Amino acid sequence: MLSYQHLYHAGNMADVHKHSLLVWMLQYLTQKEKPISYIETHAGRALYDLNSDEAIKTGEATALEYAMSPYQARCYAQEGLALAQSLCPPMPRRGMLLIDPSYEVKSEYRTFPSFIRQIHRKWPVGIIVLWYPLLTTGM
Repeated sequence: MLSYQHLYHAGNMADVHKHSLLVWMLQYLTQKEKPISYIETHAGRALYDLNSDEAIKTGEATALEYAMSPYQARCYAQEGLALAQSLCPPMPRRGMLLIDPSYEVKSEYRTFPSFIRQIHRKWPVGIIVLWYPLLTTGM
């Protein structure tokens, strides 16, 4: 299986494709003036120092803090599948769960079908998205 560590592939066509679809899905969900829940099991490192010289230089970190201040956004540092199990069903119930692993752990292929069934039982109205690589033979 192809090894995928986001740090090395950020901004490639598959990454742009995934994020474009994600934006489209979230825009669709937010058409109603009702809150949604969004859970991502395999987010990036989220270890960026927003007080670093680099972040302060552009001011983008401050624009991000300001933009996110009205929302109840949280970042957790724990295993994503267990976290999703503990958070589901979320409040509000409208929302989406994105599963986008690196597939570095080969057993994940066998884990996801049962995980998705469990989440669906707990959160039947939630949209569950699995980003899954389709590879040609020989890769």
